[in-house]
Amino acid sequence: MLNIGLSGGIGSGKSLICKIFEMNGVPVYYTDNRAKFLIENSSKIKNTLIGAFGIDIYNNNGLNKEKLSELLFNNNQNRIVINSIVHPEVWKDQEIWQASQKNCRYVITESALLFDTGYYKKFDYTICVCSPIETRIVRLLQRDVLSNEVEIIKKIESQSTDDFKRGLANFIIENNEKVSTLEQIYSLHKHLITI
Repeated sequence: MLNIGLSGGIGSGKSLICKIFEMNGVPVYYTDNRAKFLIENSSKIKNTLIGAFGIDIYNNNGLNKEKLSELLFNNNQNRIVINSIVHPEVWKDQEIWQASQKNCRYVITESALLFDTGYYKKFDYTICVCSPIETRIVRLLQRDVLSNEVEIIKKIESQSTDDFKRGLANFIIENNEKVSTLEQIYSLHKHLITI
C-alpha cells in the first residue's frame, strides 16, 4: 500500500479534492479534523496545552477556539509550541489509522502543513493542490462569513507559498478555472493504482 500525502494552502480546495478521491474508493485521513478531535479528547494534549497557555484555553464548551485562533495566527512562537504539542499525537493517530486500512492500493493523508513541518518525508509520494490566492480568498470569505479579508490574508501568509510546496511535491493538481480538476484527479488516480 502506498502512503500518499496531500497538501495545499488554506482555501486551495484540498478537502473537496480528497472527497473525490474517496468517491473512487481511496481512504483519506484528514489531519485537521483529527487534530480537532484529539485536542478535545486527548487528556495528554489538553493537559499540555493548559500547562503552556493556561486553563482558559478550554471553557465549558471544550476548546476555546477564539483563544486558540488568536494564539496560532498572532504569534509565531505560540504556533510553534502548539504544533509541537498537537502534531506528534496526530501523526501517531495517523499511523494507527493507516495500519487499519486493508485491501487498498494507496491511502491519502490530507494536511495543510505537510510541507511546512517536514512530514512530507514520511510519504511515498506527495500531492500539492495549488489555487490562485484571489480564488482562495473568495472561497474563505464564503466559507467563514465572520472572517474578513485582512484575517484571511494573515492566515494565508502564515503558511508556506505554493512555489515552496511545488518544489517538494511529486504531483501537482491545479485547482483553477483553466484546467479540469476532475480530469487531473482521475488521471493521477489511474497512475497511482499502477505504481
